[in-house]
Amino acid sequence: MDIRTGSIGLTGKKVTKSNSILRLESLFFKNRLINTHSLAKELNIRNYDCLPIGAVNRIKSPKVFDKINLLYIGTLDKRRIEETLEGLKLFIDQNTFVDSLRYDIVGFGSREIVEKIKKKIEELQLRDIVFFHGRKTIEELSEFFYKANIGVAYIPIIKCYECQPALKTLEYLINGMPVIATKTFEMKQIVNEKNGILIDDTSEAFANGLTTLIKSIKNFNSEDIKKTVEKYSWENIIVNKLEPYLENCTS
Repeated sequence: MDIRTGSIGLTGKKVTKSNSILRLESLFFKNRLINTHSLAKELNIRNYDCLPIGAVNRIKSPKVFDKINLLYIGTLDKRRIEETLEGLKLFIDQNTFVDSLRYDIVGFGSREIVEKIKKKIEELQLRDIVFFHGRKTIEELSEFFYKANIGVAYIPIIKCYECQPALKTLEYLINGMPVIATKTFEMKQIVNEKNGILIDDTSEAFANGLTTLIKSIKNFNSEDIKKTVEKYSWENIIVNKLEPYLENCTS
């Protein structure tokens, strides 16, 4: 049994019920893999092995920080991405030291949330700065990773996300860009002063965090950032974690 996520939802009772079913199902398996120790604790599963999520290094060249290009990649539902737009607007109104700024949003979600994000871009008059691209293929993502130099890992700080590792965060970091990330429990295990900044999940915190990050942006080094998460590369996870585990299961 391989558990990659616990229940994701905004209704506490539904999350509890779904996680209880997952816990019950785990009793029927001899071998269990879970992606974080905190999720195992949340699910009350004691006998397991931890297999973390992994990311792929798509960009070999170091990042240049002469211009600011923010990137969000991932699902849009239940993520409150519109708060990053409000925070960006606050940042622009409060600061004049940034000459060039761009924010690319790549992702998918319900029709309602997509329309909400598009409406917010227009409402805040950010159409010349923020570009919504919708869903893209794996092959098309490389272009965005190449151009971006700051990753946006904005996840609401609520219970169901506390135990979830953010794949997007690892992808940003392993490709050499610092991140602005909300401080969920699992995010705090990855993000530090060497690779980004942690913030609360509000538009004001996003604006303040962005100010702090951009003012120190030239202190970051792509190769040093990559090293902070090198153990999360898929190659490392497969060779040092998954293959030995499978061999042990079959022996």
